[in-house]
Amino acid sequence: MYPELEDIRASIAALEAVDAQQDSAFSEAVGIYSDDPVSPSVMALVWRGRLADLKIADEVCQLPPPTAAQLINAVLINAFNAWHMDYTRRALPPTVTAGPAF
Repeated sequence: MYPELEDIRASIAALEAVDAQQDSAFSEAVGIYSDDPVSPSVMALVWRGRLADLKIADEVCQLPPPTAAQLINAVLINAFNAWHMDYTRRALPPTVTAGPAF
Protein backbone atom coordinates (compact mmCIF):
# COMPACT_ATOMS: atom_id res chain seq x y z
CA MET A 1 0.00 0.00 0.00
CA TYR A 2 2.73 2.49 1.03
CA PRO A 3 6.10 1.71 -0.57
CA GLU A 4 7.89 4.11 1.79
CA LEU A 5 6.55 2.20 4.78
CA GLU A 6 7.84 -1.08 3.35
CA ASP A 7 11.26 0.51 2.80
CA ILE A 8 11.29 1.67 6.42
CA ARG A 9 10.30 -1.80 7.64
CA ALA A 10 13.03 -3.38 5.52
CA SER A 11 15.59 -0.94 6.93
CA ILE A 12 14.48 -1.69 10.49
CA ALA A 13 14.75 -5.43 9.84
CA ALA A 14 18.27 -4.95 8.44
CA LEU A 15 19.30 -2.91 11.50
CA GLU A 16 17.88 -5.54 13.84
CA ALA A 17 19.83 -8.24 12.00
CA VAL A 18 23.07 -6.27 12.38
CA ASP A 19 22.31 -5.68 16.07
CA ALA A 20 21.69 -9.40 16.62
CA GLN A 21 24.96 -10.24 14.85
CA GLN A 22 26.85 -7.75 17.04
CA ASP A 23 25.29 -9.15 20.22
CA SER A 24 26.14 -12.68 19.19
CA ALA A 25 29.72 -11.73 18.34
CA PHE A 26 30.12 -9.95 21.69
CA SER A 27 28.85 -12.99 23.60
CA GLU A 28 30.92 -15.53 21.66
CA ALA A 29 34.26 -13.73 21.30
CA VAL A 30 37.07 -14.99 23.54
CA GLY A 31 40.65 -13.90 24.06
CA ILE A 32 43.17 -16.21 25.72
CA TYR A 33 46.86 -15.53 26.12
CA SER A 34 49.73 -16.96 28.16
CA ASP A 35 53.39 -16.12 28.45
CA ASP A 36 54.42 -19.67 27.48
CA PRO A 37 52.14 -22.16 25.70
CA VAL A 38 53.94 -25.20 27.14
CA SER A 39 54.46 -24.12 30.74
CA PRO A 40 52.57 -20.87 31.38
CA SER A 41 53.31 -18.82 34.46
CA VAL A 42 50.71 -16.15 33.62
CA MET A 43 47.50 -16.81 31.69
CA ALA A 44 44.53 -14.51 31.03
CA LEU A 45 41.03 -15.11 29.66
CA VAL A 46 38.91 -12.24 28.29
CA TRP A 47 35.20 -12.76 27.62
CA ARG A 48 32.53 -10.18 26.81
CA GLY A 49 35.21 -7.49 26.78
CA ARG A 50 36.22 -8.08 30.40
CA LEU A 51 38.89 -10.03 32.20
CA ALA A 52 37.17 -13.30 33.12
CA ASP A 53 40.13 -15.18 34.61
CA LEU A 54 43.75 -14.53 35.47
CA LYS A 55 46.14 -17.25 36.62
CA ILE A 56 49.49 -16.30 38.09
CA ALA A 57 51.96 -18.99 39.15
CA ASP A 58 53.75 -18.69 42.48
CA GLU A 59 57.07 -18.31 40.68
CA VAL A 60 55.93 -14.97 39.26
CA CYS A 61 55.43 -13.67 42.81
CA GLN A 62 59.14 -14.31 43.44
CA LEU A 63 60.17 -11.98 40.60
CA PRO A 64 61.07 -8.35 41.29
CA PRO A 65 57.81 -6.33 41.30
CA PRO A 66 58.61 -4.32 38.13
CA THR A 67 59.41 -7.52 36.22
CA ALA A 68 56.28 -9.27 37.47
CA ALA A 69 54.16 -6.23 36.56
CA GLN A 70 55.61 -6.13 33.04
CA LEU A 71 54.94 -9.84 32.52
CA ILE A 72 51.37 -9.68 33.85
CA ASN A 73 50.56 -6.50 31.90
CA ALA A 74 51.94 -7.97 28.67
CA VAL A 75 49.75 -11.06 29.03
CA LEU A 76 46.68 -8.94 29.84
CA ILE A 77 47.20 -6.62 26.87
CA ASN A 78 47.65 -9.56 24.50
CA ALA A 79 44.55 -11.33 25.87
CA PHE A 80 42.45 -8.21 25.26
CA ASN A 81 43.97 -7.86 21.80
CA ALA A 82 43.12 -11.51 21.04
CA TRP A 83 39.55 -10.88 22.23
CA HIS A 84 39.24 -7.78 20.07
CA MET A 85 40.49 -9.60 16.98
CA ASP A 86 38.05 -12.48 17.60
CA TYR A 87 35.18 -10.04 18.20
CA THR A 88 35.98 -8.11 15.02
CA ARG A 89 36.18 -11.31 12.99
CA ARG A 90 32.80 -12.46 14.29
CA ALA A 91 31.07 -9.04 14.15
CA LEU A 92 31.93 -8.01 10.61
CA PRO A 93 30.10 -9.46 7.65
CA PRO A 94 32.28 -11.68 5.43
CA THR A 95 32.57 -8.98 2.77
CA VAL A 96 33.97 -6.34 5.15
CA THR A 97 37.57 -6.36 6.31
CA ALA A 98 38.85 -4.59 9.38
CA GLY A 99 41.94 -2.48 9.63
CA PRO A 100 44.75 -3.28 12.05
CA ALA A 101 43.80 -3.72 15.70
CA PHE A 102 45.50 -1.36 18.13
